[in-house]
Amino acid sequence: GYAPQRTPYLVAFPAAYRTLGTGGALRDLFSLRAWGERVQYFLTRTTAAIPATTDATVFYSKDIAARIFFTGSGSSTGQTTASNLFDKAGKGKGSGQFSSPRGIAISPDGTITVVDQLNWRTQQFSPEGTFLREFGGIGTTGDKFGQINGYAFGPTGVAVGRDGTVYVADTWNHRISAFSATGQPLRQWGTFFNGQADPAALTAHPGDFYGPRGIAVGPDNFVYVTDAGNGRVLVFTPEGKPVRSFGTRGTGPGQLDDAIGIAVRQDGLVAVADPTNARVQLFAGDGTFRASIPVPDWGTQRGLEPYPVWLPNGNLLLPSPTANKLYEVTETGQTVRTLTGDLHRPTALVLLPDKSAVLVVNDENGTVVKVSIQP
Repeated sequence: GYAPQRTPYLVAFPAAYRTLGTGGALRDLFSLRAWGERVQYFLTRTTAAIPATTDATVFYSKDIAARIFFTGSGSSTGQTTASNLFDKAGKGKGSGQFSSPRGIAISPDGTITVVDQLNWRTQQFSPEGTFLREFGGIGTTGDKFGQINGYAFGPTGVAVGRDGTVYVADTWNHRISAFSATGQPLRQWGTFFNGQADPAALTAHPGDFYGPRGIAVGPDNFVYVTDAGNGRVLVFTPEGKPVRSFGTRGTGPGQLDDAIGIAVRQDGLVAVADPTNARVQLFAGDGTFRASIPVPDWGTQRGLEPYPVWLPNGNLLLPSPTANKLYEVTETGQTVRTLTGDLHRPTALVLLPDKSAVLVVNDENGTVVKVSIQP
């Protein structure tokens, strides 16, 4: 099969510039705004209006598409055929393709939601992998996701509530965005606060973030969020009202250097991926520190973003992006087994409803694959 890509083949000056006319040109001679725009263009080669583009749809074989890296808002309106989630269509911005995917979650009705980080969107699929819809884009309104100072970082974690509400970590708008089951924006909460600069003030900001990453909905129906830059976990009602927080930034027991993925077991035990410290930290539901599980693989490279999942037997399944493996460990830190498969920098995991396997998000080649957890 082929993977369709929409790409610009013609970029032109904005229409307002090309249809200025003699009268408009004379008026602009006496306009400070127009003179300012001209100076801006000659100094920075940027225009006040957005350049016009004409796009074409190009069809690549999927092995080629997997090696092509696109960035952008994630629009795929020029695509004629969406790829099935399990087609492994590779990196790209077409529907069913991903660029550095992150979080994954499954709704009560079986809908699979994947955060497509570098396309600044989330994509949804049926249980069989059929593409359903996408939503997002770059911006600050409730239906968009932020980027950091124009660089290639976007949304990360995702979780789904009992009622089908989709919670996305809008990391660089420093907020949580809640959407309906079909992607309509419902509410957002949080704003930027840098607790590294003023740790004592963090208690006065129980609902603010410095780059939130992981999200989980616990058995208490509360929304658990890792506040990565501030080294803590924040807990909210489904409406976004702060409930409690726990953890501090650091390297000691119960501290978090760069909290990423989070998973809450049915008995309330909270697992937080702390990759910079090469470990998982375990907390009771009330925030009491319980234990630390070393994960040596996570200490080999900075910037890893692992999202673990609890298994039906009460053990924890951890992705190793550097070793391309999954580790099943007990809450006391004993490694039970190592799982392998079609893994290429595995990042996030979600348990299938029948509990026979997990879906694994591969960051390196932009795919989602199924790995059995049967004995």
